[in-house]
Formats: sequence, C-alpha cells, structure tokens
Amino acid sequence: MLDLVIFDCDGVLVDSELIFARVLGECLVEAGFPATTDEALALGFGKNRATLCAAVESRFGRPLSDEFFETMRARTALVLERELQPIPGVEELLNTLPLPRCVASNGHLERVRERLALTGLLPAPRASRRRSPPKCRSSGFAAAATVRTITPSG
Repeated sequence: MLDLVIFDCDGVLVDSELIFARVLGECLVEAGFPATTDEALALGFGKNRATLCAAVESRFGRPLSDEFFETMRARTALVLERELQPIPGVEELLNTLPLPRCVASNGHLERVRERLALTGLLPAPRASRRRSPPKCRSSGFAAAATVRTITPSG
C-alpha cells in the first residue's frame, strides 16, 4: 500500500529540461563557448553551478565568468515565464491522485515553487524546505517521506 507519492519537478512535473538546455546553449555561444543545444544538455543536465563550471572548463579549456550565471539566470526566468508548461497528463494525474504527494528536487525551493506556480500546479504537490540529501540517493526520498511523516520502506 502506498502512503505517499514523491515527484521530481523538472522533467517530471514541468517540461523545463529542454528550455534550460536551449537557454544554456544560447548563453554559452554568446559567451564564446560554441555549443549546440544537445551539447548544452550534455554539459549541464542535472549539474549544479560548480559541476557545470568544471564541465565547461574541461570541454573548452577556460572557465565561465560570474556574469555568465547572472545572464543565464535572468534569461532562464524570462523564457520559463513565457514557455513553461506542465508535462502532458500531469494535471489530470494530480487531480485524480488519491494519495498525499510532495516534491523532492535538487533545485532551490523558491525556484521549484515558482515553476509549479507558473504552470498552475501549485499547491497540488508540496515542496519541502528540507534540502539534504540529494534526491538521487534513496536517502533523499527517505528525507522527503520523513517530512511528510511517512515511514519509508524498501
């Protein structure tokens, strides 16, 4: 018997991953790092700032500037506001799901909430304030379940 459904945000609830890759690719090109959207996706998919910096420096032999991230953050916010959509079928799923649900994301809580609000999915899933450990480890999902007072199994 399930007690809780834990969702990731980007790529599961909201269709943001290709938007991020496209904007990252555009910003890289403008900063003098020639990269296609596919290359940007490979360089930046699932990476935080530090690992993205390391990947870009390894690939291109020079670091990204701090200004790069300011530009990237501002442009991403504008594009998401215009283009972000829920993953097809998610709204219906959330509206018919009889179980409690929450979001376990490696993203910043405020950005997760913004994305859910932009797509009309807030407050259906509830994002937790707890930020560790990463959701990619089973302990990350256990932490999300604990916030919802569910005893994790398996």
